[in-house]
Amino acid sequence: MSSSYVYILDRSGADGQPGANGTNGVAGQGGRNGLNGMNGGREESRMDGFNGQDGQPGTNGLRGTDASNGQSGQNGGNGNLIKVKLIGDSNQKILVQVNNAQDRYISIPDNTQKAILLKGNGGNGGQGGNGGNGGPGGAGGSGGWGGVGGPGQNASQWSIGGNGGAGGNGGKGGDGGNGGAAGHGGMGGDGGDGSNIEVETYNPGLLKFVTWECRAGMSGKGGSGGQGGQGGAAGNGGPGGAGGPGGAQFMFSDQNGMLYCNQGGFPGRMGTHGEPGAPGLKGVDGTDARDGRDGRPGQVIFKVLDQYGNAMEVSDNLYDLQVDSFAIIPCGVHTENFQVNEDDGIIEPGETIYICDIQVQNVGGMTLPENTLLSAPTTMPSSRENFHPFIAAKGVENFTTLPTIPKGGIFKVPSYLKGYVAAATPPEFVKYNYLIGYENPPPPRFKKEMKIETLGSIFNSPFEKSKCSSVFTVQYPIQIETIVGPSHLGKNNERATVTIRFSNISNLDYGASVDAHKKLSLSIYFDNKFMILNERNVLERDNMQYVHEHIDLIQAKRSYERHFQLSIQPSAEYFERLRISAHLLLRDQTIEISEHLIRVSPSYEPCTNTVENPHDLLFITDRHLSRIEYLRYMRLFDGCGLRVNYWDIERYNGISIDANTGTRHEFSWTDKSMYQGKTIIFPLSDERSIHLLNPKDIFSVLRNLDENNTKNTRGGILLLGNLSCEQIRDFLFASSDSIHLPEQLLSERFFTHKATFEDLQKICNKFMHELEEEHPSKIYKLHDVKFEPTKTGIGKYLLGSAQYSVLPSSACDNLYSIQVEDNSSAHFLSKDNISWTETNFPMQSHVATTLIGMIFSLSPQRRVELLATPNLKCKSEQWNIVKEYQEREKKLLVTKRQEYSIYDIISLSFYYDMHHDVTYKDIATSIIAPLIMETFEKRLGAFKGMTPFEKVKVSQCMWYAFKHIKHDFKWTAIFSSMKHKKKQFKVLCSQLEDLLFKNILTEKQDKKIVKKHVKMLLCSTQYLIKLNNLKRPLLTPRQEDMEEDHKEAKSKNGFAPTSDMHSSFVAQNNSGGHHLV
Repeated sequence: MSSSYVYILDRSGADGQPGANGTNGVAGQGGRNGLNGMNGGREESRMDGFNGQDGQPGTNGLRGTDASNGQSGQNGGNGNLIKVKLIGDSNQKILVQVNNAQDRYISIPDNTQKAILLKGNGGNGGQGGNGGNGGPGGAGGSGGWGGVGGPGQNASQWSIGGNGGAGGNGGKGGDGGNGGAAGHGGMGGDGGDGSNIEVETYNPGLLKFVTWECRAGMSGKGGSGGQGGQGGAAGNGGPGGAGGPGGAQFMFSDQNGMLYCNQGGFPGRMGTHGEPGAPGLKGVDGTDARDGRDGRPGQVIFKVLDQYGNAMEVSDNLYDLQVDSFAIIPCGVHTENFQVNEDDGIIEPGETIYICDIQVQNVGGMTLPENTLLSAPTTMPSSRENFHPFIAAKGVENFTTLPTIPKGGIFKVPSYLKGYVAAATPPEFVKYNYLIGYENPPPPRFKKEMKIETLGSIFNSPFEKSKCSSVFTVQYPIQIETIVGPSHLGKNNERATVTIRFSNISNLDYGASVDAHKKLSLSIYFDNKFMILNERNVLERDNMQYVHEHIDLIQAKRSYERHFQLSIQPSAEYFERLRISAHLLLRDQTIEISEHLIRVSPSYEPCTNTVENPHDLLFITDRHLSRIEYLRYMRLFDGCGLRVNYWDIERYNGISIDANTGTRHEFSWTDKSMYQGKTIIFPLSDERSIHLLNPKDIFSVLRNLDENNTKNTRGGILLLGNLSCEQIRDFLFASSDSIHLPEQLLSERFFTHKATFEDLQKICNKFMHELEEEHPSKIYKLHDVKFEPTKTGIGKYLLGSAQYSVLPSSACDNLYSIQVEDNSSAHFLSKDNISWTETNFPMQSHVATTLIGMIFSLSPQRRVELLATPNLKCKSEQWNIVKEYQEREKKLLVTKRQEYSIYDIISLSFYYDMHHDVTYKDIATSIIAPLIMETFEKRLGAFKGMTPFEKVKVSQCMWYAFKHIKHDFKWTAIFSSMKHKKKQFKVLCSQLEDLLFKNILTEKQDKKIVKKHVKMLLCSTQYLIKLNNLKRPLLTPRQEDMEEDHKEAKSKNGFAPTSDMHSSFVAQNNSGGHHLV
């Protein structure tokens, strides 16, 4: 029973007891086995043996006994008569009398729907017992075995041997006994009848708390009949007896020695096997009994008595109140200064609401009592809802008393219910910072749903069907429709118009000129780094400048616009996002704040035809970069003294092509190949951003593709994004011309088998392999292989067609990529959370990976310039890339620390570039080494003027790179393709040795330090470090294998593996004298 009821009266009938199950029959006794037949003998005077006797038959099994029937289930008891009288004037004190006897007083809590439970259910009928199973019949006895035949007499000199006697036949098996009959199921008991319940009261309102149960008892299920006993198994027939053996033969000789033989007798035949008995019959199954009958449901009668105890109304069902519909009338906002009494078609916060046209209906079976209350209570949203609160008015304004309503009657309430839309919290002006942005999200426009729900009750007990609800939109009549302005603006006296549009979505005019309660005003706040060109009355507040003014009129369903001419002050910094905050005020209270940010975008500085490009690096930017991310990049650029030019994608509507016109930009970074031999760094906003670059522009940066220009240039590109190397290669190949494989190559004769696609693929692969063997540094791709065999002669077929492409580049070119973890590179450097003043960068940090990728992407000439520039921040601040590793010392793992300076990274980059001359045999002449030497000789004066410490650092950097390549040439000189390069490099190495040890290093001790240190590095086989995120997209899997094989071959010939081809390097710490290699 539920604990929510205050009073429970249970007069239900008892359930009937189930009938007992019948007992099972007893199994019949099994038959006895037959006696075995006696064996046959032999008399002296008889030659043949006697026959064996037959076995006796087995006896039959006995029948199983019958089972007994299941007993019938008992009938359920009938519910007892219940007669209750309720006396009281409220739910706080009710007298409950049962069957005309005083029972007790009860008190029912408010908001309780049902508190008095009257139960008079009929008892359920008992289930009938199941019939017993019949006993199984006894098994028949087995037949006896037949006797063995007697032996025949043996042969003698005077007679032949006698025959053996026949074996006796086996006895017949006994029949199985029949199974016993099963018992029948017992009948189910009948269900009891429900109670008759009578509830009387002088106050019909008390009936609201009554609920009842007087259902009929359910019938008992009839018992199941038992299973008849299984028949006994048939007895087996006895086996026949074996025949007796014949007499043995006799051998003898006469006096003359002649040999004679009298034959022996024949064995007797075997007796036949006895027949089996018949199995017993299965007993008869019992029958299922019928179910009992359901009881009859009881009845409930409610009587409303007059003061004399006479029944004024009798019904078998209670009244019930249902609210069908209602309407609302918004009546404006009430403030301390005025009351608006007109409907503008908008429900806004703080507005008074009248609920009217309420239609109710009595859907019960008796008259709804008078004094039933109807209200529209306060609706507060739960934690899972986002409704705006509706506040009920206090006192009589929020409820009305209903008259009596007959059953089925409909009543339209003539009065109103009053409530209020809860006031809204004015939006806050959130703080904003150039580096981190908003401290909290800007407030959204206020627009919420509000639920209004009616509720009817009597004696504080609600009617569930009286809950009729509707949802209404709550918003303000005036909105900031939009702020139209540029998303970016440059600093070079660029101007822009920002338009703020305010909309009146109501049915009435609003504005300061209309009425006091429709007063509108605006406050527009601008970052102090804006210049407002068309305003004079500009005020200042909270470090922002702002314009405040009244809006005289916005007509119903119309808009009002305010325009501002802006430019950006020179003090603004790139990638700062300058804030515009529009505030809309209604009746001098802020109702909406809308924000707009304008990014300070960098401008591209075009170069004239007569001036050489002064920039080292083109930084391709977009709106996804934050100010803090931009500063992280700039610290790396400034630290290495790189001169940066910018190309902003959003500003110029693309990179290689203007998306608005589909043509080159008027002033483009591609003009006159200004960035051949330079470096481009491009953080991608997503995977699609790379398609804004024309692949031909990429190749032009990497190497000189101009046939009219013989200048040797080596540029670099660093991409940062979520792109795999294969995706980048596919993008580059998409713009390359296709070359068809010759038809004669794709033709072949077939006599032993039919041509297949595999045959075509094999020919194509062989052709590509030969191309790659001839030009190992080139990048090829086979595509569009189509198997379309065509007969061209006797047994000869053209197998189809195929194409291949080759990039106008090589695996040696400095195209690098850093694969970021996210889809965008927006916060790649910031994720390290490295301090702005930190100078030690962990090896696997994003900053370290980007710094190494940037150095590797610079032209060889520019890297020499870095060595020659003494006052770079990366040198003066002693930037280091730090690696921690563990090494075992005396059976203990010890953590050690290594540091790699900018000299180490440049040394690795030189070696890494020159190493390709050794790896790829199709590179006939060394290109990188002459460029390095040419620039180094030009800056010889700068190197001579350095401090002794810097001279040692520069000399170690240069000497290690060239010395290591010299070692590489030693074991590759056996190839004819390498001899010219070796000779060329030997000359360069000799020149460098003279420059370093005769011109730059003047102290003998410094020369010894450099040579000793480089020698240690060349012998080092430790500390391999892999930069997992820095990739070379131009390197195909075939070339990766080739470079790996080169590294392994060099190791087998006695040289330390100092660099793997996946952007890895070996190092020891600076304190020990070892540098990056």
